[in-house]
Amino acid sequence: SYLYGIQKTSKQNLLTPSIILLKKQNICSNILSYKFDVSVMLKNNSKAGLIFRVLSSDDFLSIILDISETTGKLYLLKISKGIPYQLITPTHIPIVQNSWYNLQLTFNGSTVQLIMNNANIINSRFNEHVNDLGDIGLVVLNGEAGFGNISFLPNEVSTLT
Repeated sequence: SYLYGIQKTSKQNLLTPSIILLKKQNICSNILSYKFDVSVMLKNNSKAGLIFRVLSSDDFLSIILDISETTGKLYLLKISKGIPYQLITPTHIPIVQNSWYNLQLTFNGSTVQLIMNNANIINSRFNEHVNDLGDIGLVVLNGEAGFGNISFLPNEVSTLT
């Protein structure tokens, strides 16, 4: 079984992404780094992926799989004050509809690593380190997507209370 999301259209034809959040405080509040695994399957003309370091609805990071054009691509996206910024050049990879892609994200506040189907795709260091790792979740920006095999594991936990 898998989670299923469809992007909704609101008034004035503005697109509203579908988001499912996993609140880290329900797991552990002293996490210093973690590993977040999820399998994603996209339908035709879709954009979906995982979100992390979610501090608010307009401040988060995401890894997006995109098959809205003729070739598939994957990119690291930052939303800050509601404005999207691509943090790295999109990686053009053969992503096709109705196929499962296994994503393994590792994040420690300053470095993000993404492995997709056992291949290292992203290994990026940010200019700033954040202590609040925020929440994590799943997102459908456009079209339809299925999610499965969801796993969250703290890699390092602070002993300070």
